[in-house]
Amino acid sequence: LGLVLAVLGQRRAGLLTAAAGAGWFLLATKVVIPAAGGGDGPFYQELFPGFGDSLGQIVWTMVAHPSRLLSLATQEDRLTYYWRVLAPVAFFPLAAPLVLLIALPQTVVNVTSGHALTHDFHYHYTSIVLAGVFLATVEGMAWAARGRTARRLLVAVLVATSLMTNVAWSPSPISRMYDDGFWARPEPRHATVRAALRLVPADAGVSASYNLIPHLTHRVYAYEFPNPWRVTNWGAHGENPPDPDTVDYLVIDERLLGDQRPLYERLVGPQGGYGKVFASDGIVVAKRG
Repeated sequence: LGLVLAVLGQRRAGLLTAAAGAGWFLLATKVVIPAAGGGDGPFYQELFPGFGDSLGQIVWTMVAHPSRLLSLATQEDRLTYYWRVLAPVAFFPLAAPLVLLIALPQTVVNVTSGHALTHDFHYHYTSIVLAGVFLATVEGMAWAARGRTARRLLVAVLVATSLMTNVAWSPSPISRMYDDGFWARPEPRHATVRAALRLVPADAGVSASYNLIPHLTHRVYAYEFPNPWRVTNWGAHGENPPDPDTVDYLVIDERLLGDQRPLYERLVGPQGGYGKVFASDGIVVAKRG
């Protein structure tokens, strides 16, 4: 963004923006993330396999071996990614390539990543890309149509492409994919879940099944079961495991226990320290002591 501003003539604002962005990047990756991660910085090698283990190595490999980057960037799923990001805005951003460059760095990160969700347009990894895309949409339409009639025509095209792609690809209520499982359908069991959640005090530490924990996170101690007894999806490599003594309540969907059932049954057993205070339709609330 800073470099685009500088090229467009706002040199001072552009350079200050670029310097602030670079400074924040260094602060975040060299200070904030290591402080929160127990001394470990970002795990670049997990996202960019084959490019290097550090930011410098990854950038150098991309510059020195552009064929690797090009090979990834032109794979079928990446081409689909570009199509689904640009088609809803009728490819108007291509008429403002300088502004569209704002989206380029994050796009490169997304398409070179070994994490499939980064180049799936449904997910939040595309949010910064979309910021550049929408800025370029405005600028591209302004460049392509100077008169009022022409601009109205382009707006009509934009509305049409946005509507059609919404129906085709989105999980919104007007989409043909609305009932494909993106959203949980109302069912009688939800009343049971709500009754169970109401039993957990607002200040109590809790460990809950993954489908229930989002409803219980506004507290100091909230874990996805089997955490904190068995460290799973915790931090980058399970570092700094939490203290089980911080958990006052279990809220468990027994249908989802899988191989965690022995741990659960031990916790709610005679010597486990937790007693059931609610049990209905496979939803269990158990209280310490």
